[in-house]
Amino acid sequence: MASPELQWAKQKIASDRARAGVTADRCDVDAARASVTETRLPLPEGIQISQHQVSEATVYRVMSAGAAADRAVIYLHGGGYIAGGFHSHRTLAAWLSEYSGMTAHFPDYRLAPEHRFPAGLEDCFNTFSSVVDADPRQIFVAGDSAGGALAISVFLMARARGLRLPDGLAVLCGMLDLNEETSKFLQLTQRTRDSVRLYVTWLTQLRDPLASSMEADLTGLPPLLVQTGTEDYCADDGERFAAKARAAGARVDFETWPEMVHVWHRFAPKLPEANEALRRISEWMDDVGSVPSRPDVG
Repeated sequence: MASPELQWAKQKIASDRARAGVTADRCDVDAARASVTETRLPLPEGIQISQHQVSEATVYRVMSAGAAADRAVIYLHGGGYIAGGFHSHRTLAAWLSEYSGMTAHFPDYRLAPEHRFPAGLEDCFNTFSSVVDADPRQIFVAGDSAGGALAISVFLMARARGLRLPDGLAVLCGMLDLNEETSKFLQLTQRTRDSVRLYVTWLTQLRDPLASSMEADLTGLPPLLVQTGTEDYCADDGERFAAKARAAGARVDFETWPEMVHVWHRFAPKLPEANEALRRISEWMDDVGSVPSRPDVG
């Protein structure tokens, strides 16, 4: 049975959307951005946050009191490519650093429609590349919703360019299919369909593997953790992508959390299931990191 705090999280999501004026019949960018708010929940004691510029993006370096500088996780936020940022996801990044003992690198990547595909992805990849240049002992890439797809795309770009590959990828409630004919998420409302159309310049780009992870060749995919919830509207994306990754020969750990909503992880530390999910991600990264890495795929 879910914790009592889950009802609080659901009410917060609903009230934020209602206050912002989000409706099902159309995508209003201002409303979407206003609906993805700060959680205003506590950060871990002793957390250190700094920022620097990597190409076009401000990158936040989030380091818990016990985090190792040579263990890195690139965290890519969700928001349908048009909303979200460090303001809305900083508690998630901070508690992930706290539980994992890793330094989190969080790019505030450029958003559509002002900056359409692949601008935001380029910011994410440049952040990954800059961390690779520092040669950490371990490097993971994680992301929620649209950020989950960006995490897959960072791997694809690293593979294509012969760069060091991530040690693992963690996808939280990933929005992984931009094909309106196959995505149950996009079939929910006109708003969801309109939002992804704002991400691209041409509709044909919705089938680009760097935009829609379900179209990608997953040869050489690192170990993959997929977390979704029974009330996550992207659950079908996660399940189908996990099956595709297994078919490509990747190690896949797939988890469905009962009663959990889309990206419940954002509500750490108040929501016990968010803390448990972040702890589980951290344990998974420890387990994956203890296994000798496969050779990079050039």
